[in-house]
Amino acid sequence: MKYSSHLFFRTDGRLGRYPIIDVDNDGRILSIVECGDMLRETGSQRFYCGVIVPRFVDRQLAAPMSDDACHEAFRTITYASREAFCRRMSALTIDAAKHCRRFPQIGAIAQGSTPGLLLIDNFDLNTFNSSGARIRSIL
Repeated sequence: MKYSSHLFFRTDGRLGRYPIIDVDNDGRILSIVECGDMLRETGSQRFYCGVIVPRFVDRQLAAPMSDDACHEAFRTITYASREAFCRRMSALTIDAAKHCRRFPQIGAIAQGSTPGLLLIDNFDLNTFNSSGARIRSIL
């Protein structure tokens, strides 16, 4: 299956535009193509409005968080800017996975990783106003 969205959280802690994330039946990422300024469509592709991020990482368990834990972690977040969003996503994914010594296997949208994917939607992608934002698991 291929997943796409307006934005995705890259392994360098920045946002990329219009990804095509190809995932096998076991949840392993086969490839990531960043399309840049223009969305490309391919077969078996699901497009989501919002930002695709890796599943948040539980530092204590050294494993991806459950849906409930991801919802709880997300509920306490407010974003003032794109930079604030990226810093918080980095803390919940990349930094947490590195702390557990499991980066990039979890906490990153990277070829060969099995992070699980979350979608953050229903917020303004220009101002990152999060008043109505929500998070849900897509993989």
